[in-house]
Amino acid sequence: MQFKSLRVHKLVSGPGYNNYAIDAEIAADDNSLWDETEADNRLGELNEWVDRQLADAKEKARLRDTVRELQELVHYYEGERDRLAAEVEMQRDIIRKNEQVIRIAAERGVPGFVDELPF
Repeated sequence: MQFKSLRVHKLVSGPGYNNYAIDAEIAADDNSLWDETEADNRLGELNEWVDRQLADAKEKARLRDTVRELQELVHYYEGERDRLAAEVEMQRDIIRKNEQVIRIAAERGVPGFVDELPF
């Protein structure tokens, strides 16, 4: 038997219900045909190429998922940073107000107020 062309079609399930399909075809030169041994060799090469393409597609999908997860983490931690910055500013406000109260009490000589402070 002789062959003019060979075709491979593969469908593979990937992560997250993603399916990857690939069709590949290889043809002999214009006026030549492949015998069965040459066709087997070519088919092996074509299958290897298809497998590499599918592996690349799976890796790209995995990397996209990783990027998406990292972006979600960045968003979460930016929110946490902003929340903590607001909390720090609120605590600084409380400290400033307490310092003002202590200073005013000391200036006005409020009896026992300043002496009872632990610092």
